[in-house]
Amino acid sequence: MKRRTIGPKIIVVEGLDGSGKTTISTAISNRLNTLGVNCCHIDYSNGNVGHYIRRQSATIDASTRHLLTAAAFLESYREDVIAPFDVVVADRYVDSVRAYYLALPSAERTIPLVELPELACIAKFLLVCPPAIRQNRIIARDGHISGRKRQTIGRYGTRVFSLLQERGSWDRVLTQQNSIEDNVAMMMNRLALNAPELGMTPA
Repeated sequence: MKRRTIGPKIIVVEGLDGSGKTTISTAISNRLNTLGVNCCHIDYSNGNVGHYIRRQSATIDASTRHLLTAAAFLESYREDVIAPFDVVVADRYVDSVRAYYLALPSAERTIPLVELPELACIAKFLLVCPPAIRQNRIIARDGHISGRKRQTIGRYGTRVFSLLQERGSWDRVLTQQNSIEDNVAMMMNRLALNAPELGMTPA
């Protein structure tokens, strides 16, 4: 794995669909900017390639999806995109690109795992949420559960989560136990304590 030592630092927010990643990572980015931290929020699934994957989801195989997901990541983390910022709050990161592919049955993985460059992480949060609650959240948000997201509620999601946990040391956040506001406040306090380079004062 090639790890870059220059460029912005990364705050990673990982978790399965419906765990609260986008809401929480966006709120953290907004809070940091309010505090004067030069920060941006990146969800690599929201770029041009990410939108293409969603449109073609029913027609692409697992290996093609993995290649396109890696391309979506590289598109979102281009030097000209991230260079102006000191900190990036990542709504999913390299960890997800890896886990969602390796969790598939070996027969579906017809190409090697794509190794992606990583920026230095100053914090890694893993959101933990029971499948039933994640399912209810997805239905409330989208009105239904697509085939891909439905898989993450079952055994495939369990394998993905297990692979995520293997990726180094995580600060685990049990999102079902507190409100979004309380979870964000708790995570901001942990950032103040554990990432002094941000210049924040713990509550």
